[in-house]
Amino acid sequence: MKNAIRFNRKGQFTQSVDKRRLGMRPEKMRNGMIGASELLKGRTVVKAGDWVDTVSDAREGDFIYLDPPYMGTSIGRDLRYAGQMTQERLVEGLEGVLARHLSVALSYDGSTGEKVYGPPLPSHLGMTRTHIHTGRSSQCTLSGKADETIESLYLSSDLEAEFEMVRVGKEAAPRQHELLV
Repeated sequence: MKNAIRFNRKGQFTQSVDKRRLGMRPEKMRNGMIGASELLKGRTVVKAGDWVDTVSDAREGDFIYLDPPYMGTSIGRDLRYAGQMTQERLVEGLEGVLARHLSVALSYDGSTGEKVYGPPLPSHLGMTRTHIHTGRSSQCTLSGKADETIESLYLSSDLEAEFEMVRVGKEAAPRQHELLV
């Protein structure tokens, strides 16, 4: 339902069927998965587990994209993940990762209409917060509303500097990144 996997308080999978949407056609999904696989083959490492453990062997210059449970689904009554992550735990892990000079992009908080999902990350991390307009909220649409969603993307200072060079038309030195997801 709405591309969000659901779990109950016992950690059991409880996905409901949403007959209003038929989903993606299998052939289109297959082509997308094969295309992504071809682009990433030999250039990425995919790991599963506690995020701090999975990045423990990352080296300076590696790129890490973090997509943890969003604040809006990690606090309050609408918990959508089997294991929640507090902002304090996320910040503590980020402090360690950033101290190792790893390139980090993190999608985390945001807003829908007037509702704000959690406080921003603390400024002492030195990450740049960019707002991305992602369109009309599917949840609100199903509720008969027309609220827009804004998601936050945080970039480590080295990535922000690299993107700024691109914005002003300077050529950044090409970098090889190992992507850890």
